[in-house]
Amino acid sequence: MQIQEVLRQLDELFATNQIQEAEQFLTEALVQAKEEESQKKSSGEAVLILLNELTGYYRSVGRHEEAVQNAREALEQIRKLGMSESAEHGTTLVNAATALRAAGQYEAALEAYREAEQIYSICLPSEDARFAGLYNNMSLAYERQNAHEEALSCLQKALSVILQTADAKEETAATYTNLAELYLKTGQISEGLNCLEKALVLYEAGNTQDPHYAAALSACGHGYYLAGRYEEAIDSYTKALRMILDTYGENDAYAVTCENCAMVLETAGFPKEAGILREKAAHARKRCSAVESKSYERRPESEKDRKKGIELARAYYEQFGKRMIREQFPEYADRIAVGLVGEGSECLGFDDMLSEDHDYGAAFCMWLTQEDYDKIGDRLQSAYEQLPSKVQGHKRRIASARGSGRDGVFSIPDFYENFLGREWFSVLEDDKKVDGEKVFSVWAGFQEERLAMVVNGAVFTDPLGEFSRVRECLMREMPEQLWLQKTATAIAKAAQAGQYNYARCMRRGDTTAASFALWEFLREAVHIEYLLHHAYMPYYKWAWRGMENLSGAQEMQKRIETLANERPERDHWKAVGEVQEVNWDDPIVCQIEQISAMILDRLREQKLTYGWEDFLEIHTDRILKAGERMKREKTEILEAIIQLEWNMFQKVRNTGGRAGCQDDWETFYIMRKSQFTSWKKELLLSYERDLLDGESAGRNLVMEKYAYMMESTVPEEYRRIEENLPKISEEKKKLIEGIVSIQVSWREEMAGEYPQLSGQARIIHTEEDTVEDISFETYLRGELKTYSMETLVRYGQLVAEYAKAGKNMVEEIIECTVRLYGYGTMGQAEHSVGRKK
Repeated sequence: MQIQEVLRQLDELFATNQIQEAEQFLTEALVQAKEEESQKKSSGEAVLILLNELTGYYRSVGRHEEAVQNAREALEQIRKLGMSESAEHGTTLVNAATALRAAGQYEAALEAYREAEQIYSICLPSEDARFAGLYNNMSLAYERQNAHEEALSCLQKALSVILQTADAKEETAATYTNLAELYLKTGQISEGLNCLEKALVLYEAGNTQDPHYAAALSACGHGYYLAGRYEEAIDSYTKALRMILDTYGENDAYAVTCENCAMVLETAGFPKEAGILREKAAHARKRCSAVESKSYERRPESEKDRKKGIELARAYYEQFGKRMIREQFPEYADRIAVGLVGEGSECLGFDDMLSEDHDYGAAFCMWLTQEDYDKIGDRLQSAYEQLPSKVQGHKRRIASARGSGRDGVFSIPDFYENFLGREWFSVLEDDKKVDGEKVFSVWAGFQEERLAMVVNGAVFTDPLGEFSRVRECLMREMPEQLWLQKTATAIAKAAQAGQYNYARCMRRGDTTAASFALWEFLREAVHIEYLLHHAYMPYYKWAWRGMENLSGAQEMQKRIETLANERPERDHWKAVGEVQEVNWDDPIVCQIEQISAMILDRLREQKLTYGWEDFLEIHTDRILKAGERMKREKTEILEAIIQLEWNMFQKVRNTGGRAGCQDDWETFYIMRKSQFTSWKKELLLSYERDLLDGESAGRNLVMEKYAYMMESTVPEEYRRIEENLPKISEEKKKLIEGIVSIQVSWREEMAGEYPQLSGQARIIHTEEDTVEDISFETYLRGELKTYSMETLVRYGQLVAEYAKAGKNMVEEIIECTVRLYGYGTMGQAEHSVGRKK
């Protein structure tokens, strides 16, 4: 497949407004790309590109569920291609986050945007235009949550990037538009209109077919309306409508713009024209619903015509609830939060045809402060109950006795108290004034599935922000040490049930007890996955399925599904003796160990443990102490590293016996402290993990360092031991040589400036090596070979930073050494050494 040709044809379809044809073209191209990938005819990058295109397409036409699903597939494709942490990964995350934002999943969107920002910061220069796109989109997510300061900060960052970029008129215009909408929302009308006028000038000078131009025109219409300039508002809305219709047809944006323009016309004294536009809006929404139902044709027959509960709730609010609030409670319109959160599969997005046998239908929640609830709660509930009984062909929810109280009007305190208890909500209201132990104990008492209920679903609007403030506090997760305790406990339970008790039960021939052990292992494995994603595990019925929403958890989800379908078989244990060995003949044992290995990998990725011991329970104490390890000061980590190295150094056995330097703690301490003082905390932590990993695996990294040096000093002996040393990849060798060349040049510079001190140190070059005298270059190369790839990359970044700043890292290390020996400066030490000679 020639992907560039595919994209060219796609652009032609959009340019000629063949919107529906574009979808068919994209889906057919994706099928072909996947076939080519499966047949090894392509790398799979075309699949990634097409998934991103489909994500954008579905988002633009308002089919949010499909947009999010394609975004998830695109992120999984990134993982399969080994492109994690690349610029492409960052761009795919931005695309996914924007789809989530359009679907109303603002917290998930912001999490993805933040991850993209971290990746861009590593991969791209700060002035790269992709940062502007990221910050523009990020600001919209913050704005939806009424976090205006954060939104403004993002937009200012976007503008500062884009103004440095040549030929970026459209991007600059889009940024001005976003800034304007934020200004208008916060009542700064003149500032907003000023930004919009700048945006329109840029659009009119460039591509007037850009869909963002229509957004700028719509924003202008709103701004002029707020300023009382109705004629200009109507003109702007009319131009926007014409552009949306020509580009995308009668989509959601067209319906919303019709309604907005109708409101201006009515205010300006043109009720007849306003009525016509409202009819057009209704027709557009009906058409959108019809198009959306067609998208279900690819699903099983029983699912094709149904609308998800969360989508139905949003439609019910948009079509009827919003107007009811605006017309009957205008003074509270900017104080009422609306959404669908709480119990029920629809709040998780997992409802299906079976869900419709109870508590299903159009419904939403409204949350008020206690003061507002006391004033209008009953009246607002009554008005809610009078809303139409159908929306888009779907009936309003009829609740069973068990499902009552899930929708309608709530006071914010009562809603959260129902799930969390009064004591818990009191802590949330102002946790800074509550004793830390009290906060911890209350957090420890929660039920995770209840917490999952109050952070699920969607908040459609929250102008006051009070409901979302509590929700965001819950989403920020529990205290770190409690999280570590829960993770360690789940790890211990999984190990005991799966890696230990399952086998003991099977040795006794007790398949029933073995089944219990297996299911306990499965439950804890799922629980661990949620904990490591800093998410709350929902009700057991939805826990496994909910893993599809956890980034990167799809492989684990598949393995758990496979294991859940296995049944203990006594035949696999007939030949097993009393020796407590792993029975690899039992496929259940094999799968338990595979899942345990994946869990260990995740624990190590998150720096929660070290070592490679495969029995998970060994790692529980390390997990509990992970928070303490990370919080240590740099000097404390440095001291721990020196002690670990010294312990390894004592175990080094030379061919000629114990070396004298092995008894010289003071010199060892000074030399190693000088080395590590210039390191950053993250680099120190990474190297400490290398040492701890080595220690737990029975490796001696200091001994390996000296062994690698033998390649230069005693090559014949090195060849005899080489196969016992960890192999060094070509990629790692290349990185090491790059670092060595820089540091050798620094060492040469230092020798030129301080020849007396240099004479007291190691010789410089490998070519000068002898058995008794090992050079700086050889010693450095040997040490770098013992570093893990993470430590080596971090060390390389540190060396690059020194080089970029024009600083000599070797000289700084020597300067630290002379100070530890009591000299004030390098000059004093140089003079002193010269005088002694």
